[in-house]
Amino acid sequence: MKHLIAAAAIAALAGAAPALAQTHAITTTAVNLRSGPDLNYPPVVVLPPNTAVVVYGCMNAWSWCDVSWGPQRGWIAGAYLTAMWENQRRPWQYAAPRYNVPIVTFNFGNYWDNHYRGRNWYRQRDRWNRWDHDRRRWR
Repeated sequence: MKHLIAAAAIAALAGAAPALAQTHAITTTAVNLRSGPDLNYPPVVVLPPNTAVVVYGCMNAWSWCDVSWGPQRGWIAGAYLTAMWENQRRPWQYAAPRYNVPIVTFNFGNYWDNHYRGRNWYRQRDRWNRWDHDRRRWR
């Protein structure tokens, strides 16, 4: 019986882990939620200042972060995010490592297919797939 209770407790905690892993950030100014981690990707929507977003992960040095705002999903430069830490609003580069925000990569094909099929600029998918966000140039 003890093993059954322990197994149930572990399963409950494992199920709760994704919810605990979500981190919230706040925009510092009006900012474009972009369809990729670079200023050259098309904007999805403009977020007003002080908008709370859910952060799923960021690229190295928290330069760009994969976030959602309601049903909208996209990327925001980390320089335009803050988070609460010890009851104070802190720059994202300070707060993100303390929240253990995961480092992620950007897989253009999967990301665009999952989030932007209905957008007018999705028709230009092949063009945008040639943008090299790491080197900031067209391939």
